Amino acid sequence: VIEPKCYKYEGKKCPPDINPVCGTDKRTYYNECALCVFIRQSTKKADKAIKIKKWGKC
Repeated sequence: VIEPKCYKYEGKKCPPDINPVCGTDKRTYYNECALCVFIRQSTKKADKAIKIKKWGKC
């Protein structure tokens, strides 16, 4: 399990690159930044704890 490096994306737009990550919530995210945006925008406490399960699609 990998901690997403969300600090890299603070105040920036996500890059357009397709580099999927599989979250510990079993959802595939477009890239690490998209996962970080989801975590930041979510109001659910459980979503704040999502990590990267693996690089690539779930």
